[in-house]
Amino acid sequence: MSQLNLSLTLNQDGSITANWSAVPGAVSYHAYMLIVGESHAVYNVDNLTVTSYTSKSHLEDGKQYRVVVTAHGSHTSVDSEGAKILIRHGFYDIQMFIIYLIAAATLLFLK
Repeated sequence: MSQLNLSLTLNQDGSITANWSAVPGAVSYHAYMLIVGESHAVYNVDNLTVTSYTSKSHLEDGKQYRVVVTAHGSHTSVDSEGAKILIRHGFYDIQMFIIYLIAAATLLFLK
């Protein structure tokens, strides 16, 4: 049985990118994301023909997200075990602080 080798990356804009391996015989993939402990999907996308998907930006911080991917084909149906990633509390605050420091350093340099 093929493995999807699902991996997640937290991007600077607060989106999450899921990447997985192509499965021989698969013609499409289904990907969904949930907040751990909640029942509604953050996204639920069918008929993907690529091996990655990026969520909307600015996902809620302080939450753990779980992504599951399924490969579909005429003789293939492979589910990932799922993967989890945490957007820690204050994720956006730290980014704004870094932007502020860069801007302040730039202003000092230009003077």
